[in-house]
Amino acid sequence: MTVAGMTCAQIGQSLEMSTRRVQQVVNSSTFQHQFALKREIVEEQDNRAIRDGDDEVVQAFKDNALKAAEKLVDHIDSSSPNISMKASTELLDRAGYAVVKNSVTIDQSHNLVISDESAKLLADVLDKTSPIILKSESNEDKDKTN
Repeated sequence: MTVAGMTCAQIGQSLEMSTRRVQQVVNSSTFQHQFALKREIVEEQDNRAIRDGDDEVVQAFKDNALKAAEKLVDHIDSSSPNISMKASTELLDRAGYAVVKNSVTIDQSHNLVISDESAKLLADVLDKTSPIILKSESNEDKDKTN
């Protein structure tokens, strides 16, 4: 009854014993030892049931994996672009060609050889755009502080 979550008062009423007597029994070392053993048995049974249930679920997935794969393949040629794209993406992902979600930035420097004319043109463009870029950056800094 204690395992079922009943209080000492409920147990006493059910067994026609006083609550005090039930408390004495429940607090005794013999009862505590037996209670611990019973709890271990119940927990093991629960764990076994969960494992068996998990095994059944896993088996159900395995039994239907081919059917699901065939369904995905069929949907690649769907008239709906969204369904076709989703099926294609899922199949590629399972085949090991997952979408790259993170990009890597590589800092590189290169030496360019340009003509004097191109260098002057580049310098002119930079001179003309520098005030605009600097003004834009200072406005962004002001926005961040506000």
